[in-house]
Amino acid sequence: MQYKTCTSACSGSCYTETSTDMCENVCVQGCGCPEGLLLNNDMATCVYPSECKCIHRGELILPGKVVTSGCQTWYV
Repeated sequence: MQYKTCTSACSGSCYTETSTDMCENVCVQGCGCPEGLLLNNDMATCVYPSECKCIHRGELILPGKVVTSGCQTWYV
């Protein structure tokens, strides 16, 4: 993470998506991830979106697991 004198108050993370419609673009002092990276909530580090873990209904889904919900199936 980097300290910035002007960063977004609504930075994206692995568990949340930032929507400009729902968030005012307010400039605040604080720490944030460099452009193109997301906050990994587990370790408080910045990672590429492809490195985010999969969370389904609040449960961590590890790679290789099959998730079924209703008639949909996902292969993680």
